[in-house]
Amino acid sequence: MLRGRPCRVRETEGMNVHFSHKSDEWETPQELFDQLNAEFGPFDMDVAANAHNSKCSYFAGLDTKEDGLQSAWMKKNWCNPPYSRVKEFAAKAESEAKQGKMTVMLIPARTDTRFFHDHIYNKPSVEVRFLKGRIKFISPDGKLLRGTRMNGSNNAAPFPSMVVIFKPHHTQRGGK
Repeated sequence: MLRGRPCRVRETEGMNVHFSHKSDEWETPQELFDQLNAEFGPFDMDVAANAHNSKCSYFAGLDTKEDGLQSAWMKKNWCNPPYSRVKEFAAKAESEAKQGKMTVMLIPARTDTRFFHDHIYNKPSVEVRFLKGRIKFISPDGKLLRGTRMNGSNNAAPFPSMVVIFKPHHTQRGGK
């Protein structure tokens, strides 16, 4: 049993948006997207985007005419979802994979969560790649602030990230 005084968590200046829901719309660094697009793409659709942060010419999002969680996805999909809705997008990517569609997702490496165990961990058609270091996302206002090799915000995400590849399920014909 742990004993002691309760601790207070101090909010670090400049990092508060990562711990709140002020904005979920952090854009993927272009260099990281380009590497994944070269390996798995070209992607047909960005399924969790808006007009300002989309990485593909065709996109859907939660604030667009076409809702990324309600619409059918295309054959090859890119997804950097709002991190407050990762569980829903992971479930949707799993469902779309069963229909023969591939989705590459950039999400927090939260291996202790239910969504990770329900939709990702030990699934035969899912590949997980843990990224080294912390990603510096592009701020929601599109500013490229002091960055590293992968331009982005002043502050790296306070969590590790992973790329999850939901590969199309291949069903056998003839009842086998």
